[in-house]
Amino acid sequence: MRASLRNSTQHRRLWFLACASALNVAVVATAATNSSAVYDRDPSHLWNRLFAAFYARQIELVRREVAGAGNEHVERVHVGPDVPDPPLGRHPRFLLDDQPFDRCDRGLDEFLDQHGERLIDDPLRRVMLQRDLWAVFDLLQAHPTQIQHGDMLEGGLPEPTAIQRERKETLSRKLARVMRALAMPRDRIESLPDPSGIDQIVPDLSRALRRAGDGPWLEIVTDADGLFRHTRQVDGRSVFRVFCRWPHSAGGADGLRKWLRERSEPGVDLARLPGAPPGAAFVLLRELLCIDDQLDIVPTRIVESVQVRRTAPSAQPPEADVHGDVFTQEFAELSLRRSLLFAERASGLVPTGADGIYFDPYAVLGRVHTDSDGRMREGLPFPQTCLTCHSGRTLGGFATMNASIMSLHSARPLGRDEPSIAERVIRWKREQPDFVRLRALWSG
Repeated sequence: MRASLRNSTQHRRLWFLACASALNVAVVATAATNSSAVYDRDPSHLWNRLFAAFYARQIELVRREVAGAGNEHVERVHVGPDVPDPPLGRHPRFLLDDQPFDRCDRGLDEFLDQHGERLIDDPLRRVMLQRDLWAVFDLLQAHPTQIQHGDMLEGGLPEPTAIQRERKETLSRKLARVMRALAMPRDRIESLPDPSGIDQIVPDLSRALRRAGDGPWLEIVTDADGLFRHTRQVDGRSVFRVFCRWPHSAGGADGLRKWLRERSEPGVDLARLPGAPPGAAFVLLRELLCIDDQLDIVPTRIVESVQVRRTAPSAQPPEADVHGDVFTQEFAELSLRRSLLFAERASGLVPTGADGIYFDPYAVLGRVHTDSDGRMREGLPFPQTCLTCHSGRTLGGFATMNASIMSLHSARPLGRDEPSIAERVIRWKREQPDFVRLRALWSG
C-alpha cells in the first residue's frame, strides 16, 4: 500500500478521502486543469498572461527508475499555472536566462504600459496577484548559494553572470512597480469577505481564529518570535498558525496544556514522553499577508492551505512509544486553488494530491528545490514529504505523534493578551533584507 501511495494518483485520492472522512474534513470535488483562465475567463487576458509568465513552466524532473536501483532518467514536465506557489527555483535558469527573462520582462512591461491594474477592480483578485508577484520578488532577492533548505544548505548553484545580475535588478524593479499599482487602502483590504469557510473544513475552528478563547481549539506558539519554520520557508509572506484540540477523555484543554508543559521542560527527553492520546487533533493553517498602498503589511483571512492530523487507535501498528502507547496518524491537507476562490466555490481549497494540484517535487514551501543544474528531483507525496524538515523516522501513514510534530517540543498556548502570530510575522518580515529592498524600490 505504501509503494502504491507513492506512485499512484488514484491510490492517493482514495487514501485522502478515507482520512478526510475520519477527520470530518469537507472535500470539494474538482477536476484537474492546466487552464490559464485563472484571473479572467479569457485565457488571453493581460492578468492571465502575466501570471502564466511566472507560474506556468516546463521543468526538467529527475525521476528514479523503478526497475533498477540507482537508475535515473530526466523528463520535462508541465507545472501550473493554478498552483499554490511559483514553480521556480533559485537557479538562474528559471528567471534570468534569455528565454524566461524575455517572457517575464515583456509581461511586466505590458502591464505597466497599459496600466493593467485598471482592468480588474475586484479586491480579492488584486490581493492574490500581488501575493503571486511578491513570491517571485522575494525569490529574486535571495543569493542562490546562501539559502537554507530545512537543515541543509542549498549550495552548488552557479553565481549569476553580470548580465543575469542586471536582469535580476530589472525584474525586481518592475515587479515592485506592479505590486505598488495593485495595492489598495487598508480599509478596503480589511473589508474583504472571509472566503475561508473554515468551519466547513475543520468544525469549530473559527472561534480560535478570532482568538475568542472559548472553543475546543487552542492556538499555540513555539519560540520567542512565534515563527514556525514554515513561515521562514515562505520568507514571511504567509502566517502559519497551529491549533490543537485534546479529547475530553484526556482532560480536554487542561490535558493539552499539561502535555505541552512536559515538553518544554529544560533538558527533557522527548523520546521518553508519551505521545498524544487517541482523538487528539492538530491543524496547521496558512493565511495570506498582503501590502497596502502605504507599504504596510496587512493580514487577511484568506487561507492558502490547511493541514489536519489526528491520532486514533491502531489495530496493527508498526511502531510504539516507550510507554507502549501506539497510534495511527490520520492526515488530510487542502490547498488553495485561485480559480475556485474567484468563482466563489466555498473556500477555494481542494485536497492536496487528490486532483493534480500538488506537485511532488515541491520539496520546500514557496518554491522548488533544485540541484546545481536547475533540475528538480522526484519527491515524496504528502505526508512523507513532511519528513524533509521534521522527524527522521518514516511515517508511511503510521507513527507516534512525536515522530512528525517534533516542532511542538517547546510549544505553549498563545495567551489572549499576547501579540497575534500575524503581528509577530509582520514585525519580523519588516526587518528582512528582501522587504527592505522592496521598500526602497517601491518608494523610488
